[in-house]
Parts: sequence; structure tokens; C-alpha cells
Amino acid sequence: MSKTTKQPISIIGPIFPFRGGITHINSLLINELENNDCDVQVISFTRQYPSWIYPGSSDKDPSYLKFHTDGDRIIDPFHPWTWWNTAQRIIRFNPALIIIHWWTTFWSVPFIFMNRFFSHRNKKVVYLVHNVFPHEQKFYDRYLSKLTLNRGNAFIVFNTHQKKLLKDINPNTPIELCPMPLYGFPILNKKSKIITRKILELPSKEILLLFFGFIRPYKGLVHLLNAMALLKERKIFPILIIAGEFWEDKSKYKKLINELNISSMVKIFDYYIPNEELDLFFSSVDIVVFPFTGGTWSASAALALGSGLPIIITEKIADGINNVYRKNSIIVPPGNPIALADSIENFVKNPLKHFESSGCKTSDWQYLVNVILKMANT
Repeated sequence: MSKTTKQPISIIGPIFPFRGGITHINSLLINELENNDCDVQVISFTRQYPSWIYPGSSDKDPSYLKFHTDGDRIIDPFHPWTWWNTAQRIIRFNPALIIIHWWTTFWSVPFIFMNRFFSHRNKKVVYLVHNVFPHEQKFYDRYLSKLTLNRGNAFIVFNTHQKKLLKDINPNTPIELCPMPLYGFPILNKKSKIITRKILELPSKEILLLFFGFIRPYKGLVHLLNAMALLKERKIFPILIIAGEFWEDKSKYKKLINELNISSMVKIFDYYIPNEELDLFFSSVDIVVFPFTGGTWSASAALALGSGLPIIITEKIADGINNVYRKNSIIVPPGNPIALADSIENFVKNPLKHFESSGCKTSDWQYLVNVILKMANT
């Protein structure tokens, strides 16, 4: 009996030790493709960014519990010979499809160089687009995004807003819309709420809200803090847990918390939450809040829903949610503290009324994998 030939696919994107949601998505996707009998060539970076442009303390993940993804960490953004070597290595691998993660114009020049190399050799390139434009957009980002993405043969996006942006700059290239798969973290095990709250020194009985991830302007924390003040006026006292590294001035948030007189309702964990602590936070809280005023979709929202937690999320990014999980989601307008306060109040008064534990559905990942395999075979 002849052996089945595995489908060869190359992926360019971040893997451990780099931190963040795109690294996690890439790692999970690689695992799912391998589980679907694909031979995956993983190409990553020697460094993602120079330290002088990275807003956080480090782009390295401090977790000792990690996704283990093997790959060639060979691309340097400032060394063109690494782009050449990478492109040659991929051509020797002879993939049916090359997937490139796209989220920042910082990587425009290397990707343009490699994409031209691939197109001259009739290789199909698909961009997995997390953000058409960076979250904090500069005047040159539209030009660089268009210049880079116009060279792709197809796109995969996670929400309709990104699809519209892509259609605007590249109207003729096929675009596949896939709901963001939920995170079935292999290292995330829900624990007793009593135990995890004790470990984190959190109140044992109050309703706990979680704001999770890097603190950046577009994530709308200011509006959530104002919503907390409105709740206090209504004599409703949930506790807000802010867990993540500040990518902007932390003092302005502390000042606002003091001005609103809500210090007793807010607890801050100001550091990048490593993988081994995820279960502490996601087991302790009752609901996760995403008051985004910009951006596209949140990997943290995929993690929260994958953990079986309900979420409050703004219309700005809610269209990335699969309809199956909307029963666990309260959707509010962006930039609206009153709507946030109303939603939190309704949840505090009826925490179980509209929510069911959904867990992570492997079919979400299978849908994305099927789209990729279809692209590889056509």
C-alpha cells in the first residue's frame, strides 16, 4: 500500500520565544495543520522588532509553560541576505501554499522582497491578515499595506471590517472570511475559583470583571473605568481586574482611578501574564470585558470564550465572533461608558441568565484548516 503524500505548506510568522496573540494563533494553526496530515515548514524571525520601536518591556515570552513549535528562526528585518536565504529555503521545500501572517507594516519590505521571489517561481502566497493597517496607524501605513498585500494571491481575514478594508485597497484578490477560532490552550486548566482567588489575593464573593492583555489606547480602558464610576453611583460594586503590561503611561490611569474614587473597585496586575498564570486569572473571574474603540479582533477574547467565560465586547470587533458563541457575548457600542455600565449591571444582577459554558470547539480550527487546504489544492 502506498503512503499518503502530506500536503507541503510553508508558514512565515512569529513562534516562541516571541510573545502575544499572533504567536499563539500561529502555533495553534501549525499544530492543527500537522494534525490534518500537512507537512508544515515553519519560518520565523531572529527578532521581531528592534528594541527601540517596541513599546513593551520585551517582545520575548517569559512563560516556562509554552507552546513547543519547531521552526527555522532565520529572518532578520535589517539583514536582506536573510530574506534571500529564507526565500530559497522555501522554494527548495516546494510548498503547495505559502502563508504569511500580516499585522504590521514594519515587515513590508522583507515580505515584498520574498513575495516577488515567490511570484517569479509561480508559488501561491496567501496572507493571513490580522490587521490590514496597524492599530496605531501612521500616515505611511496605507501605502505600505497596499504595496505589500497587492502581491498576495489570496487573503484570509477574521472579520468583515478587515474584509472591507482589503477590498478597498485590493478589490480583485479572493478573500476568505473565517471566524477567529477559539483558544483551546493545552496548558490552560480551569481551577477552583475559591483557590485561584485566594492565590491572587482577590475578594472571595464579589463579581470579578477582567480586562486582559496589553494596555493600549484603542482598547478603551478609560471608558471601562468611567463605567465603574457609574456603577459605584448606582451602589453596584463589582471588582475590575486589570491584568497586562502597560504600553502607555500607567500614571494617567492611576490618576483617573483616584479622581473617580474607585480605587477599592480596581486591582492592577501590571506585567505580561505568562502562560502558567492564565488559569489563575481566567478561573478567578466571572466575565471578561473588551471595551475596544479600535482594532480588529482580540486573541484575548478568543481565549476567554475558549475558556467558557462570557464576555462584554464592543461592536467594533464583535463581528469576528462565530454566531455559535454570541449567546456568551454582550455586544455594546464603542466609547460608551453608560452602555458598558448597563451591561455590567445586568450581568451582576443576572450572572447566569444568558450564558452557557461553550468551551473550545475544534471545528473552528477545522474550518480555517479546510479553507487553507482548499487554497492549496486550487
